[in-house]
Amino acid sequence: SAYPVAVVFGKPPSSSVGGGRASLDLAPLSRRRFERHVKTAGAKGIDFNYLLNPACMDNREYTRQGQRDIEALLEYIEAAGGSAVTISLPFLLPLIKKRHPRLKVRVGVYARVDGVAKAKFWEDGGADCITLESLSVNRDFGLLAALRKALTVELQLIVNANCRLFCPLSGQHMVNLSHASQTGHPMKGFMIDWCVMKCSYDKLRDPAQYLRSEFIRPEDLELYRDMGYGSFKILERGAPTAVLARRVKAYAEGKYEGNLLDLI
Repeated sequence: SAYPVAVVFGKPPSSSVGGGRASLDLAPLSRRRFERHVKTAGAKGIDFNYLLNPACMDNREYTRQGQRDIEALLEYIEAAGGSAVTISLPFLLPLIKKRHPRLKVRVGVYARVDGVAKAKFWEDGGADCITLESLSVNRDFGLLAALRKALTVELQLIVNANCRLFCPLSGQHMVNLSHASQTGHPMKGFMIDWCVMKCSYDKLRDPAQYLRSEFIRPEDLELYRDMGYGSFKILERGAPTAVLARRVKAYAEGKYEGNLLDLI
């Protein structure tokens, strides 16, 4: 709360809908503790954004039971005090806007918005914020300028991811992680993360890949602000609190003198 944090985000380790991280990677979290966390953030003037953001729901969203599960989860998010949800599946946007107009809808990176046409689709559908696909957008200043000029919706940038630019594994990785956090799925919350192991191996074999990745230095935020960007997302929700606090401090102050890997 000492820093200019407007929103915190997260979700329990598993749900019928799933999300962007395998259950294995997230700490156990009871409903009571989750609700307390949302209320504590609200008391500090910080909104809570619930991640309803799988890249794939196994087509459950088109079934009666799947829709009942989605509706029950949305009702719970509102009752718990959540102010926004992040989604990646276009099917969910009109459903949420119609049934739960109080909730803001943020478009997640798993929607892979990397151009004006894609972004306009979400803006025209009523999305309140779009997180741009950092893999292909963060280092493309011409595209960033074009996106900001063409759109009025809030655009968000992820500042401290370190995937390879234009990573060919990203689509598979998003789907793998989505299924690994869905209750009732055969994966049961576990997955061998081949994508991240392959990516890590390639980066360690060629450390220049770290510097070529999509991160934004704290010192460079001003370049993005000058283009009209003012919403920046800091990862990683599975990291210890002290690590997250260090990252928030660095980006809030616009400088960091330590090891770059502390941030990314």
